[in-house]
Amino acid sequence: MNTTNVKRKVYRVPSSIYWERYWYSWPVGILATFQLIMTFTIVGMEIGNTVVDLFRANIFAGFWSFPFMISATLATYTCVCAKNTLTKAMITLFLQIISILVMLVVIGFSIAFIATNFTLCFGYQCSQTSSTSYSSSTYTILKRAFISCELVFSIIYIMLSIIYVILFIKCYNKISSIHPIVHSLPVQSAISNKKLSNLSQSSQSWSLSPSSNNRSNINEPVRIISSTNILYNVAQKVCPNCKYVSPYIPQGNTIECPKCGYQSNLVEHAQQW
Repeated sequence: MNTTNVKRKVYRVPSSIYWERYWYSWPVGILATFQLIMTFTIVGMEIGNTVVDLFRANIFAGFWSFPFMISATLATYTCVCAKNTLTKAMITLFLQIISILVMLVVIGFSIAFIATNFTLCFGYQCSQTSSTSYSSSTYTILKRAFISCELVFSIIYIMLSIIYVILFIKCYNKISSIHPIVHSLPVQSAISNKKLSNLSQSSQSWSLSPSSNNRSNINEPVRIISSTNILYNVAQKVCPNCKYVSPYIPQGNTIECPKCGYQSNLVEHAQQW
């Protein structure tokens, strides 16, 4: 057959199917735990600062920043405790970036309070007398302790958010670089959600082994991905059960995952460009 006259059919497998396998679940879980600790510690420092004086060196930053911090933290936990997906990770990335910007504002106010020796006030606060019952020296010590701690914990929170951003970028770049689909198949040989052709039906019959019957599911096709890249020219199969990627060698009528034993007589060819 003259291959130049053969129509070609193109398939695509989204890179998100690799996300769960390459995502940094444990590091992100630890990161989320530290962020949760920082979130409530910052709120605690804000409560202490408010008790010392309600109207001086107090913009209630720990309170209005709390919704942003806790949203980003809980979203980070969903990337660990629930099924890992690229969509969840991207939403968490957005919330982490927003929390970074909010915490930068908190840090700015903290530095301003320290620079003005804890006498700075805003709007209505300036028309009120100080609400503190502490002596001048005790007032300064307590204000310095609470605001300085809030400043340090805000910086730590930002560092944790930046680590999440770095992990996201690393994982995203990794799945983009390992995505091995740069190949199109002739229409005559392309199979999408169809049974494999029985090339040896006259001489060979097939059956599933009893030990793997419980793993067979003909409704879930095995993805066959190929590449014409000179550095990566081996066709691969992606197990729909455990997402394990292994070399694909056409033989028989079923495809079996070497890792979990999943078997199927359906395949889905894929293409990325």
